[in-house]
Amino acid sequence: MVKDKGKDQRKGGQDSTGEGNPFRGIRKRLLAVMVIAPVVPFLFVLLVGQAAFVNSVKSSTVGAMRRIVEDHGRMIDSYLEERRADLEMLLDTDGGRGLENQSDLENRLRHLRRSCPAFVDLGFIAPNGVQQAYAGPYDLLGKDYSKAPWYTATLEKGYHVSDVFLGYRNEPHFVIAISRQEAAGRIVLRATMDPHRFSGLVEGIRLGVTGEAWVLDAEGRYQTEPRSKAPLLSQSDLPKLGALPKRAVHVYAAEDADGKEYLYCTSWINDGKWLLVVRQEKDDAFAGLQEAASWIAAILLFGGLLIAALAFMLSTHIEHALSRVFLEKETLRNHLYRAARLAELGEMTTGIAHEINNPLQVMKSDLSYMEMVMNDMVEKNDLKEGEESKELRTSLEQLRIQISRCAKITQAILKFGRQGESVVQDMDVRSFLPEIVGMIEEKAAVNGIRLELEPLDRPLFVRADPGQVQQVLLNLLNNALHAVEERHPEGGGLVTVSCSLGEDGMVGIDVRDNGSGINPENMERIFTPFFTTKPVGKGTGLGLSVCHGIVDRMGGQMDVRSTKGVGTTFTVRLPRPTK
Repeated sequence: MVKDKGKDQRKGGQDSTGEGNPFRGIRKRLLAVMVIAPVVPFLFVLLVGQAAFVNSVKSSTVGAMRRIVEDHGRMIDSYLEERRADLEMLLDTDGGRGLENQSDLENRLRHLRRSCPAFVDLGFIAPNGVQQAYAGPYDLLGKDYSKAPWYTATLEKGYHVSDVFLGYRNEPHFVIAISRQEAAGRIVLRATMDPHRFSGLVEGIRLGVTGEAWVLDAEGRYQTEPRSKAPLLSQSDLPKLGALPKRAVHVYAAEDADGKEYLYCTSWINDGKWLLVVRQEKDDAFAGLQEAASWIAAILLFGGLLIAALAFMLSTHIEHALSRVFLEKETLRNHLYRAARLAELGEMTTGIAHEINNPLQVMKSDLSYMEMVMNDMVEKNDLKEGEESKELRTSLEQLRIQISRCAKITQAILKFGRQGESVVQDMDVRSFLPEIVGMIEEKAAVNGIRLELEPLDRPLFVRADPGQVQQVLLNLLNNALHAVEERHPEGGGLVTVSCSLGEDGMVGIDVRDNGSGINPENMERIFTPFFTTKPVGKGTGLGLSVCHGIVDRMGGQMDVRSTKGVGTTFTVRLPRPTK
């Protein structure tokens, strides 16, 4: 039976070294799961967030461009309306008298230029279409405008803003004209506007680095100069102006002649005759998206590395924890096998003690008989007193001593191995401690260790189970002998047992040694089951844990003080009997 358990123990020992560990290699599977599980929602949230951010940036960019175009469109319309109001004010002043006079017209022009430097010249056109008065830098007095498109449009509507054209001066300009019915016929007040100053008004629209704005007529010709330096009246490459919705802001993306992609925003102004165009390179307009993409890539990289690192560390920790639990389970199984063997050995020892005790009784009876025969022989003078009889008596006395000693040992073994319910009773430690010390004093002497018991001057009772107290003290004494032997292999070791009454009313039993001591990092684990500092095969790690449990169940306390390289003191505190 013991042999079979030995085989199981060897098998358990192999498992404890790692062979047969079912958790070996689990880290790869855990790592894959721990990486995939958070990465999938992480990517999902990141992609959804990116899509939402892209939509938000696009909406805000397009919205900002719409607002800019709408605001500047209204500003340009207001500017043209103000110029019309300026001309109407001239006609309304004194009923328009003096406008046909050259000097008066020049005075009116100077007054207009103070409020708006964009005015170039001013002309008064008679009902026959001939410019009757002119104030300005050009020689346009007497010019006939009766066939000019802007003139006929002014007569029809009473007010007109022309497209940019060359005219008599052969320079790009545009005209703002108003007409009024007089007694002699319909007169026209005409003002020429500087297109370059007007272009400055439109160029004030700024969007990012590449943003620019310009005005086109219905035919797609430039009415203002864009930042790209296209000349006035040149044809724009913007296609299908007629397809653009009237009176509405329209945003779209398109490529120019060079294949570069732009974001366009357009709005009709000047009563739908001009088209305000604002454009910006798409990369410039959505530069925030590129920056966001860089941040998202960085977050993805950093987050992925962080998840992978945490998954690696956590999977490694879990694998080690599972392996440690597995090894502890295997160690526990081995200790159970060993405990079973010790139990069997204890039963065998008890049986052997019984068997030895019987011959000892026979030997003791025979020794008594031999002493009686010897005394009879001496009385009958069959054996004379002398050196031989003295040696014989000494031998018989030595036999009696050794038989008594063997009897004490067997009685102690039987007492220690006795099984049964715990019996708590009042016990005197003054008479109890010498019995315990006597059980191991020979073992201490063989190893050159001095075992001392400090005497008590009076009885000192505790309330405890004698058998369990014996087990606790024997374990502590054996541990002390081992620690002393480790530090003093050549002798000089000392183990002291003392007893005293503590201030808390409990009786303290101290087991002190000058052995190797305990490392500070092991002090907190000293009472943990299966923890041992002894080599493999020298200890199970159960002794102190069991002893601590025994003392605790008896209502006592157990603690330890130790200094590495100096020695250790275990203290068992037991309650006194209740009165």
